[in-house]
Amino acid sequence: MIGRIASAYHRAFSGLPRPVWLLSVVTLVNRSGTMVLPFLVLYLTKVQGFSAAAAGRILGLYGLGALAGSYLGGRLSDRLGSRRVLFLSLSLGGLVFLLLGHLRSSPAIGAAVLALSMVSEAFRPALATALAEVSPSGDRGRAFALNRLAVNLGMSFGPALGGFLALHDYRYLFWVDGGTSLLASAVLL
Repeated sequence: MIGRIASAYHRAFSGLPRPVWLLSVVTLVNRSGTMVLPFLVLYLTKVQGFSAAAAGRILGLYGLGALAGSYLGGRLSDRLGSRRVLFLSLSLGGLVFLLLGHLRSSPAIGAAVLALSMVSEAFRPALATALAEVSPSGDRGRAFALNRLAVNLGMSFGPALGGFLALHDYRYLFWVDGGTSLLASAVLL
């Protein structure tokens, strides 16, 4: 049964250009490190001692930054090129994740979360642009499907590992999330 499933995936995605696979590997590595966001409220309330309302406000800042980051990511992709925006998003996001784990005050954490969401969410429109640029028009659907598979696999793995790490020390979440963002930027290079 597993052989048939693997064969079906092989048939579905074989023949896609190497850059499509590379972007999908970058996405897989990046999403496999998704750990901070699913546990941010728990971290803020249990470790930092914030109230649920204060943690909710900080999470709301992530949403505001994500809106701005998506817009900026699209605009910057048009001006600087999608691959450059992908690299900047992953690199800066990784650095902010590493910084965020060391912050203690509510204003500093709020500012870092806002900055993090802006740089991290710029990744999405830049990735869509890059995939469209490197995939032949007849293969775009398959290219986006492969990338979506990478997102889903990474999002299945990352939060599960994050839960395990959070049991031991929440700081590991920031290190691994930041590290995978930086690793993904290195793979992109």
